[in-house]
Amino acid sequence: MLDKSVITAKLAALYEEIIAIREDDAYLKSIGAYGSDMSIELWDWSQGVGLYGIWRLYEATGDQTYVDYLSAWFERHQAEAAVKNVNHVAPMLTLVSLLEQQEHAPWRALVNEYGEWIAQDLLRTEMGGFAHTTATRNNEGQLWVDTLFMSGLFHVKAGQLLNKPAYCEDVIYQFLLHTQFLSDPISGLWRHGWHFTEKHHFAGALWGRGNGWAAITAVELLELTRASHSASSRFIEQNFLRQSEALLSAQAENGMWHTLLNDPHSYQESSATAAMAYAFLKGYRLGILDSRFADAGVNAIAALLARIDQQGQLAEVSSGTPVFMTLPEYTDVPIRQRSYGQSLAMLALAEMLRHPHLLDTKPV
Repeated sequence: MLDKSVITAKLAALYEEIIAIREDDAYLKSIGAYGSDMSIELWDWSQGVGLYGIWRLYEATGDQTYVDYLSAWFERHQAEAAVKNVNHVAPMLTLVSLLEQQEHAPWRALVNEYGEWIAQDLLRTEMGGFAHTTATRNNEGQLWVDTLFMSGLFHVKAGQLLNKPAYCEDVIYQFLLHTQFLSDPISGLWRHGWHFTEKHHFAGALWGRGNGWAAITAVELLELTRASHSASSRFIEQNFLRQSEALLSAQAENGMWHTLLNDPHSYQESSATAAMAYAFLKGYRLGILDSRFADAGVNAIAALLARIDQQGQLAEVSSGTPVFMTLPEYTDVPIRQRSYGQSLAMLALAEMLRHPHLLDTKPV
């Protein structure tokens, strides 16, 4: 069993590290460096993942400090939300969660604005898929494995909050479409991308963190939509079960996963491991996955704890990874500390706190 006090201490350290103000924050903002991975003081996907980690930490602990931090963050950065693309939707997942808890007219207006932008103006691929637009590229005709985490989960929650069921239906369709083109029919794992125009899967990589995004998206969607008992929810659940079985088989003995899941010679990677741990433990808590996955999640948490230093820095995280045309490019991605690694670890450890029967709570 894992020691609850150790997990709590590591979570506190992760949080303090992720909210640290960097000396180069002002400069990065001045040059529009939205993709700066370690600065929390920017509006982009990496920061969005970080904010969501803080939100889930609040849910696990009930500590109002985290809500106060998030509320202040959005007050500081709301003006930066004007630039819209798939990656820039990511912070909105936390904002809509805050709005469910406390009414605030400017937040509601922004949620409505982003919801309508996705519904009406987001670039679409053939068959109506969300094209993975970023601050620098439109990526026309391309489906990416992380798109639905970055934008789809917000759109579902916005649809529920604003009573616009068409938003939810669109995201369910997006999941089905992404599954059709990205889920590998042989292994059950997810490929990184699909190009409608050029008709290829790029390198066909079964990328670790990408499978983590897919697994988290599935379990979050199931939490939001399972009550409908619809055929689409059943499909998402069955696809999640199939992917989870494949991920279980790919887990290394030390609890980690590799950056290329089917290549044991590729390096082990912490952000993917954190994402899988979260999906496994939450899937078990929701009654979707059996105890084998809880055990695997605990092993992954133990591996993560060993990789978080006293300052709260998570080791062995791969840098930002675009869709590559060759597999060696994935294994060449450098290892660096990244805020999304910090926050995915926060998600996993916070979820671990919601499984008291798996924790040792005896006083030291």
